[in-house]
Formats: sequence, structure tokens, C-alpha cells
Amino acid sequence: MWQDWPSKHDEAGLGSPVYDQWLEEMQRDVKARRSHPSIVLWITYNEGWGQSADADTQLHTIATLKDLDSTRLVNDASGGRGIAFWVGGLHANFTDVHHYSRPEFDGDAKRDISKADSEKALVLGEYGGIMQAPEGHQWKEGACHGYATVTTRGELGSLYADYNVGLNNMVADWSKYPALSAAVYTEISDVETECNGLLTYDRLFKADPEVIYKANQGLISNASAMLRDHMKAEIVV
Repeated sequence: MWQDWPSKHDEAGLGSPVYDQWLEEMQRDVKARRSHPSIVLWITYNEGWGQSADADTQLHTIATLKDLDSTRLVNDASGGRGIAFWVGGLHANFTDVHHYSRPEFDGDAKRDISKADSEKALVLGEYGGIMQAPEGHQWKEGACHGYATVTTRGELGSLYADYNVGLNNMVADWSKYPALSAAVYTEISDVETECNGLLTYDRLFKADPEVIYKANQGLISNASAMLRDHMKAEIVV
């Protein structure tokens, strides 16, 4: 479990009553949940929602969090919005970027993490978002959102598997992405009008689960083997 918090409604920082209230609530949440063994890291912000552009504010937030729980890693900004805000990792343990819809960056300089700090874990915190909206299984008919669109179960499974090939290629490109450690697909199930799940909101499989399973197992197997080879080469050098 990667645990984050509801964002502030604006970019208020140090000295603001809004920030002070948000920070107090965050501390209460940590105290209530820090004994949960399933939580492996804390996320202070998701994307640009409620972030302050002031680095001192974020450093203060992380210091407060570490004082409460020094045992877990911190992701300071999952998918920070480009260069105006953080692409997470400037102040914590991760470099984390969100990129839709394909995982590869293909020249997207605003989010390209090929030159990220190789001493920190590199995370593709969100990608995918393939929309498929079966009639009769939408939370609100005709009001669906996604980042790429398909119409059939077969198309969804095929495109998902193709995205895994793209991830595999990123792992293989050790010179650009030496610290790529995780990728998070959006998303397991539809949530209200977000129709980009592998399941509908009422839990109908939108793609053949065997296709999804085989694509995942192939990526895990190939990526693990490549990472072992990369690490052996680094040790030899």
C-alpha cells in the first residue's frame, strides 16, 4: 500500500491556516495508520493538486512526516506536474512521473525522466488509462473519461499487452532508465465516470483476464532477467 492524503484545495504553504490544518490532519492520519504493516511508503501529494511551488513548504512537510515515522520511504509528489512543480523525488526517496497513455515518453521533454537521479528509485506512477465502456455497465451512461479508447475486449487486452512491451523496452534501455523500479497502471476498475479500468465499476471483466495475466507474467519474467544482467554488469565494471 502506498498511502497518500486528500489534497488541499489550493497551493497554500508555510504560514497559511490552510496548510497548517492540512498538516495537522496528515499527522493524525499517520499516527492512526503507521502500525499497519501493509503501508510501505507515504505520498504527500498526488500530481499538482494542492502542491505549493515553495520548496521550503515541501521540505517542512517531509521533515514533519519523518519525525512521526522514520521507518518508511516518502514519495513527495506522485506525478508532479512538469517543470512548474515537482516530478516527485527532488526532496524525498523517489522520482515519480505520470505519463499517458503509453508508458514510453517518445520525446515528451516535460516528463521525460531519462536523466533522473539514478541514486533514487524511478517510478512511472501512472500510465495506461485505456477506456472501454460496455453498455449497461457504466456508472453514468455516456459520461466516460479515459486517455486512449478501444471498443472491444480483445482490443483492450491487446493494447494492454502492447503497453507491457513498451515497459519492457524501458527496462532494457539501462542507459536511460537505470533506476526504473515500478510502474502503476491506471486502473484496476472503473471509478464513477473514469472508464479506464480493467473491470467495470460493477466488476465485469472488460478484457480476458488470461491475456492480462500472461502479459504481466511475461513482463515480470523478462524485466527481472534484464535487471539481473544489468546488476551483474555493474558489479563487474
